[in-house]
Amino acid sequence: MKIAVLDADTIGDDIDLSPLEEFGELSVFRRTESEEIETRLQKFDVLCLNKVQIKRPLPDSVRTRLICLFATGTDNVDLVSLRNAGIGVCNVSGYSTDSVAQHTLFMVLSLLHQGQKHHEYILSGEWSRSGLFTTHQHPFFELKGKTWGLVGMGRIGRAVAKLAEAFGCRVQWCSVSGNSREEGYPQVVKEELFSTSDVISLHCPLTEKSQGYVDEKALGAMKDRGILVNVARGAVVDVKALVAAMHRKNILAGLDVFSREPLKEESLLLKSDFHGRLLLSPHIAWASIEARNRVIEETRMNIQSFLASQGRNRV
Repeated sequence: MKIAVLDADTIGDDIDLSPLEEFGELSVFRRTESEEIETRLQKFDVLCLNKVQIKRPLPDSVRTRLICLFATGTDNVDLVSLRNAGIGVCNVSGYSTDSVAQHTLFMVLSLLHQGQKHHEYILSGEWSRSGLFTTHQHPFFELKGKTWGLVGMGRIGRAVAKLAEAFGCRVQWCSVSGNSREEGYPQVVKEELFSTSDVISLHCPLTEKSQGYVDEKALGAMKDRGILVNVARGAVVDVKALVAAMHRKNILAGLDVFSREPLKEESLLLKSDFHGRLLLSPHIAWASIEARNRVIEETRMNIQSFLASQGRNRV
């Protein structure tokens, strides 16, 4: 078999791809441009990819029989066209739960403790000149006793809920779809979650209902010094409404995902001065070393299953 990884840069140089060599000859491409897709569909039996777009029309002559996604989402491939062409598609799921939950907590604590401001206070020499052993210029609060609201209660939402409980938070959640189910935590409606939560973290997929879910009304209902963290999908938050709300009131926000990635240099998020109240990370919540290694192992098992005519993680 001939196997190709099409966008190895998205997995990183620190991750070993050699497990994929178990099934044949492995070719590794750092990136794949759109004009190169047709050739690689004609040359390789298995294509492994993360964000490369494979859309219609497909070439007439295709050698590829399996596409393995280094992700859970499938919006970058045309599933109908691939199925019609006899090409199987497998994804991976659950690999990044702990990584995303940990990054969520990191963002909340970083914003809550104003870590960057305290760091700069020392580096500037101001602390050295103050004559005091401490400072209260940038006060912070404890999480204990606060209310943590989650939008979405899947694997990641449940993992974050446990972390929040460990810090003494009261946990509540809401469903974007509006479906009601028992999760062991109070389920509330959107309006109540945004108006009563001290911390709000987003853990829902991007759907028609979740697009722009965090809108002007929701942001307007947030508490003073309320913290919003988005590790779901960028389009779940109306960024224009968020920037406007942060100008009007004391909201803190941590964003790991954006509607367009990488973030445009002219983005409103980069042109507004929210020093200490806005924390951005480049879509890395999923990407702990352990999580990326799990992606490769899951992909190896997906290929093994395909060769045994089994349907592991087929979508």
